[in-house]
Amino acid sequence: MATNEEVEQGVRIEQEHTVIIGNNQIIETVTAGTGKVTGRDAATNTDLLIEIREENQQKLDELSNRLKSIEASISKILKSNEDPQKSKAGSKKESIDESIAHSSNTVNVTSKTIKRFQLNHVFEDVANFNENEKYYSEWEEHYNVKWRMSVLHSNDHLLFLVYCDPIAPRDKWSIGTKLEFKVVGGNRKVITRTWDFCYGTHRYFGFKKFQDWKEMKKFYLVDGNLTVEASVTIVETTGLGKEKIRVFDESQKDVSDVILVVRDTKFYVSKMFLASQSSVFKALLLGNFSESKQSEVTLNGIDPDDFHYFLEVLYGESAIDDSNVDDIALLADMYDTPMVLRRCEEFLLKESKETVEVKLEIATQYNLENLREKCRSQIRATVVPKNISESMATNEEVEQGVRIEQEHTVMLDNNQLLETVQKAVAAGNADLSAEIDKGNQQKFDELSHRLQSIEAYISKLSKSNEAENTKKDSKKEPIDESKLTNNNTTNAASKTVKSFQLNHVFKDVANFNENEKYYSEWEEHYNVKWRMSVLHSNDHLLFLVYCDPIAPSDKWSIQTELEFKVVGGNRKVIIRTWDFCYGTHRYFGFKKFQDWKEMKKFYLVDGNLTVEASVTITETTGLGKEKLRKFDESQQDISDCILVVRDTKFYVSKTFLASQSSVFKALLFGNFRESEQSEITLNGIDPDDFHYFLEVLYGESAIDDINVEDVALLADMYDAQTAVRKCEEFLQEKSKKTVEMKMEIATQYNLENLKEWCKSQITTAVVLEKRKVTKKNPLRKLLCF
Repeated sequence: MATNEEVEQGVRIEQEHTVIIGNNQIIETVTAGTGKVTGRDAATNTDLLIEIREENQQKLDELSNRLKSIEASISKILKSNEDPQKSKAGSKKESIDESIAHSSNTVNVTSKTIKRFQLNHVFEDVANFNENEKYYSEWEEHYNVKWRMSVLHSNDHLLFLVYCDPIAPRDKWSIGTKLEFKVVGGNRKVITRTWDFCYGTHRYFGFKKFQDWKEMKKFYLVDGNLTVEASVTIVETTGLGKEKIRVFDESQKDVSDVILVVRDTKFYVSKMFLASQSSVFKALLLGNFSESKQSEVTLNGIDPDDFHYFLEVLYGESAIDDSNVDDIALLADMYDTPMVLRRCEEFLLKESKETVEVKLEIATQYNLENLREKCRSQIRATVVPKNISESMATNEEVEQGVRIEQEHTVMLDNNQLLETVQKAVAAGNADLSAEIDKGNQQKFDELSHRLQSIEAYISKLSKSNEAENTKKDSKKEPIDESKLTNNNTTNAASKTVKSFQLNHVFKDVANFNENEKYYSEWEEHYNVKWRMSVLHSNDHLLFLVYCDPIAPSDKWSIQTELEFKVVGGNRKVIIRTWDFCYGTHRYFGFKKFQDWKEMKKFYLVDGNLTVEASVTITETTGLGKEKLRKFDESQQDISDCILVVRDTKFYVSKTFLASQSSVFKALLFGNFRESEQSEITLNGIDPDDFHYFLEVLYGESAIDDINVEDVALLADMYDAQTAVRKCEEFLQEKSKKTVEMKMEIATQYNLENLKEWCKSQITTAVVLEKRKVTKKNPLRKLLCF
């Protein structure tokens, strides 16, 4: 594959060489044919050709310069994608140093949380602007507010304004900003003015006499155009929020154990729950920071409305919409809450009405890979010009997409130029110059137009890559998991390829009884339990891997790629691989994996045998829903209660469950004896159903058509209104069940909103089909007409 430099040189040098050689050969060809005309005519025509060549060369030089700029942009883009590992390393998060304790209970948010953006625009032909007539840039949307700039020639000065227009404001709203106005001229000439301004009463602000008009024309116009920029930092907003779904005020005092203060708003929340969702909150509230001992912690630098919606999503509500998704994603990224980022990504993928450009910007800023790939595929399908490669993903494609088209254009230009010149010389045409100019101008225009298309696409790619690189550079080093966090969420990479490894050390193997199986512990991966076994049989080591789906249908299968490994001392390793489909059989392995004597002699370490099995799941059928988060012993340090369902233990937060369910509130904080116990048994329910129910309470998108009825049953049983709403939303918006089945579920589990929705759906269907509900229609008894 060619390097970036080779692409750059290969495109630019070949084009310049082709242009020069092509024009010289045209002159030589025409000059050699001047024997057909008089000497004076030949001299005159030669002078004309030299003049024409110089004019054409000047135009081609301009195009060449534009090509150089394009090649530089392409080189930059390719370079940024060339070493993903390096970029990935740069995107790691910085560890939290718990040894640095705060002297007070106030947390300062870093500049990463600040809402900042920049407006850029080039106003063309500024010298000919009509006086007192405003000229505007395009509206741009940032943080649910539209922004644009305008300039004006007034009283011999340049007036420069920045406008804002909230998309869904209340009657009273305000946006406190720090503004930086900038005019950029040639030779690095820049004029900058700054001001703090609060939008609200007025929707625009700027400088009436930003610059003397004559001075601007003389020193800051470039080819008649004026480049202006406005950097905006939002420091505070009021009145821009949407309707809130749940409260975190003093009414939640009895189901909270910490108060978070954002400006003058207090949020009553659960330490354990926030710690289970966020490694940052875990370090802050349960670690060695001084805040862990405080009952009230102040968070600075964030907006209370944004934080309220962020908490609503954490607490399982469907609080994301187009007006706040960017704000919520910002806080999710800042506090390292993968579940909330996933919810933002799901919303942008499935429900958002934002443009693909806005979605790509959010995906790039917060590293939402699935959303970014979808946006890029949409852009490739609709934006990329047909005359270059569809994706421009590799150096070869860039090289071919630019070089081949330009070579073709230059060759075509030269061939037509030669024909035109020879025809004109032979005819002794006195208007030779005009004819040649006419024949070539069209080609120059065509080439210029194609370059504009390429430049426009390069600009889009550059903007995407620059934003991505900025995001990666600003990422912090990963938090030390051994000290601060347990990863409760599915890794983005593991969503694509389901891979895991089983490890076990079998002890005192030399004394194993022959033909007796020895097992490792069961481990759960991707909603399936797995374990290994070894056996001394027929002077060989037998090695098996077992699987046991947790909630399979009657027919199920798991297609796998298996790697069996025995690890001895001094780096001795035996590896065997096989592709196997579990289903008919729940185990697979090798009867004669290794000679038993050889294994004892070379692979036992202190009498113990280390075995590993790497499993990659390539396809599954008939399995239950994959679990999204853990509630097992790994969550012990961020829980204060254990709920036991049959033989499964769930490590949870009392205060959080009490805030979600009146039944749990009474059970865990009331006069029941369970309120004084650290381990409570819940009878009569299924552990898998309870797991999905907890996932919904903890904010995950865990409901599907398989488990929605089970989750609704538990939501009704424990009076968990968030789970009730999530079931209703799923059944109304996503479920493939029939209206009749939805009505039965609504009736059985008291889902009143769903019941009304079903009635309206049935009534609408009846009207559309122009028939009445009769006694034969099974829906009649459900509607209670």
